[in-house]
Amino acid sequence: MSNAKETIKFFQNEWARSKKIAIFLFSLMFAIFLLAAIMIEDKFEANTLLKYSDEDTSNSFSSKGGTLGGLAAITGIGMSGSTIDPIDYSIAVIKSRDFLARLLKYPGMKENLSIASSFDRQTNEIVYKKRFYDASSKQWKKDIKFLRIHRKYYLKNLTLTKDRSTNLLTISFRHVSPVFAKEILDIIILELNQTVRAIELEDSEKKLQFLIDKTSSANNNEVREALGQLIESELKNIVFSSTRVDYLLQKIDPPYIPHRAKYPNRPLLILLGIISGLALSASYLVIRSFQRP
Repeated sequence: MSNAKETIKFFQNEWARSKKIAIFLFSLMFAIFLLAAIMIEDKFEANTLLKYSDEDTSNSFSSKGGTLGGLAAITGIGMSGSTIDPIDYSIAVIKSRDFLARLLKYPGMKENLSIASSFDRQTNEIVYKKRFYDASSKQWKKDIKFLRIHRKYYLKNLTLTKDRSTNLLTISFRHVSPVFAKEILDIIILELNQTVRAIELEDSEKKLQFLIDKTSSANNNEVREALGQLIESELKNIVFSSTRVDYLLQKIDPPYIPHRAKYPNRPLLILLGIISGLALSASYLVIRSFQRP
């Protein structure tokens, strides 16, 4: 009889101990996810919707062949043919390392991209990582390699999505500062349009001068007439290049400063903490039940 009581008491003690451990495991998992939800810095996402500036968005950029050839040489993007979809080309250029190098020439761009740790909403200023940068003297303590900035801080936070049915481009960027998330999209669009416009303008001016020289030396009236049509076409290109602000990509929905953080999803993290805690506790209790003699 005493042995039976001792056995019952043993199992009661084991069950009480198991429940305490299960509660501890649940609390531990919940605390980990809760701490993650609290500690992870907010990230805001700004986005913009763009279209190809030409009337006919279905053409393959044949009217800007010279531009693509020149810009491809700058960005290091190979082109197997003379035509390319303008949206696909824009995506390739924006993601290229040489394009980022041009972006980093803007004041504060390198610091904001690579060493931003948080955003002060009271002053609307970005707080930088102190081990890399002295904000008071505006001096770098430790430099960050360009390829790391391109891979980890630029491409990782940049999203480019082409709608195949409408040929529209959505660009999104995530950052701890909602202001900078919007500003970098403005700069990306501005830099892309300015670069393409400058190269197209230079290309058209060279072609125009070449055609004028050929016209002055041409004796055949038909040749002169054909050259005149080409000159007229290049003059139109020069006017277009000189006056069009949104030369390559035109804003349909411009970027705005986001008011709510998109990342992290704190309610989801807390829910995952509860589910993970319950699953771990239940697994422990099941395993312990099979281990009892």
